[in-house]
Amino acid sequence: MKKSVVLLIVLLLSLGVVAGLVQAQTVDPTCTGSLVSRLAVGDQGQVAREFSTLRDAPAGNPIQIMPTGAQFTVIGGPSCDSNLIYLQLDYGGGVTGWANESQVASVWGTNLYWLEPIPVVTPTPTATPTATPTPPPTPTLPPCSGSLANQLNTVGQTGEINRVFSTLRSEPAGPAIEVVYSPATFTVAAPPGGGPSAVCGADGLTYVYIDYGGGMEGWASESQVISIYGRDLYWLVPSS
Repeated sequence: MKKSVVLLIVLLLSLGVVAGLVQAQTVDPTCTGSLVSRLAVGDQGQVAREFSTLRDAPAGNPIQIMPTGAQFTVIGGPSCDSNLIYLQLDYGGGVTGWANESQVASVWGTNLYWLEPIPVVTPTPTATPTATPTPPPTPTLPPCSGSLANQLNTVGQTGEINRVFSTLRSEPAGPAIEVVYSPATFTVAAPPGGGPSAVCGADGLTYVYIDYGGGMEGWASESQVISIYGRDLYWLVPSS
């Protein structure tokens, strides 16, 4: 068999293998850097991996990192930019932006969906138990997607800065007033105008109204699941 014929056969086999791999990856035919989209406008979804970057436009500037499990509503898109499919998302509380849904190849791996539809869970019918009166549950702060479990929420409760510093703000997720350094201590206080002392801010973090004394008081984030300083960090903790 002539050498040119052998080379032709090898080339045809290689093209067949590549075509099979592309088909197996279910690449979107109109935006080949992404997998086939599974979300449309009006759908409910959630962050499928460790995080998702929210941007001010398709392939635009980052504005916020959303943690795994954070839920959203698709309000725009899809838009193919830089060969990736971007969707416009609304996480609630004024947090909106664009995020890429999937990626065929990235530094984190191949064939990854960053965003996914919220799984529909069909309840399994169970026998109805005899009703037993139970005391009403103690009100607690609903979980914030970007924070750990709330520990500071009672007026008069004392606490301390658990890391190097804590930023005091004029309102939850609002402008900074002052940076306070450890080992400063504080008391959980009632916010001006009333309301709970611990709330979930628009950025998905739990904020506590605290008083350092001497007229220095305001809101400070209690904890953070993901930050530039690490994961699962409590900035503020109850006094030991």
